[in-house]
Amino acid sequence: RWVCKRTLDMKNIVCVKWGKKFDSSYVNNLFNAVNRNCTIFDRFICFTDDKVGLNSKIETFELTRSDLEICWNKLILFEKRLYDLEGTILFFDLDLIIKDNIDDLFNYKKESIFISIKEWYGRDYGMYLKKGFPAFNGSIMRFEMGNLSYVIDDFYKRRSHFTEEKLWDKALGYNGKVIYHDLINLPPVVFYGDQEWTYYILTQKNEKIEYYPSEWITSYKLSESHDNSKVVVFHGVPKPNEVDDDFVKEHWK
Repeated sequence: RWVCKRTLDMKNIVCVKWGKKFDSSYVNNLFNAVNRNCTIFDRFICFTDDKVGLNSKIETFELTRSDLEICWNKLILFEKRLYDLEGTILFFDLDLIIKDNIDDLFNYKKESIFISIKEWYGRDYGMYLKKGFPAFNGSIMRFEMGNLSYVIDDFYKRRSHFTEEKLWDKALGYNGKVIYHDLINLPPVVFYGDQEWTYYILTQKNEKIEYYPSEWITSYKLSESHDNSKVVVFHGVPKPNEVDDDFVKEHWK
């Protein structure tokens, strides 16, 4: 007898594609890699402002906020309600390569409120860095749909109090990196992207941030070896289409 799966048990793999930074091949390659390397996901979803060229098997939804730019669009994943999504969200940036089974990314520390990966640069968040919780890299994040809606709600409540600037970004190729800061009040804060804001507000709310084992997810630029990693992240530059490594040719397709 066929039984409908409980929506709260749904395992969603999600990505966000905005603007012209990444073409459709990045989403399609991620979709292909997930199908090769994950046996337990239920849905693959792309939130985007342009679905031209995407594999027809990929579920697509429009971005829900028209006033967010570049990586800040990732904040929509924290909405209390987001179309018909239920259950676990496992988010992947587009500029990464999945090279081994990722079922463990769903199963590791299932009780975690929020789990990500440690920032390889050892970035110092200044006065709002919380002891015991290193900066995280938002290339991979896992959380339950709707449980952390204050991440986006508080951003909109406080956004008008921040100064917005646009800086040159090498990966974008133009002055398009949007940052928000408040350097007058104490503690002074600077948010270079969604991951700084998310870290800040999670720790302000005393949420416990967890981190995946470092050997599972490596940095293309900064990690010594990728032999045993599940995922390789191409943060900054170069991107996968700009390198000639054998493992990239094998897995990024």
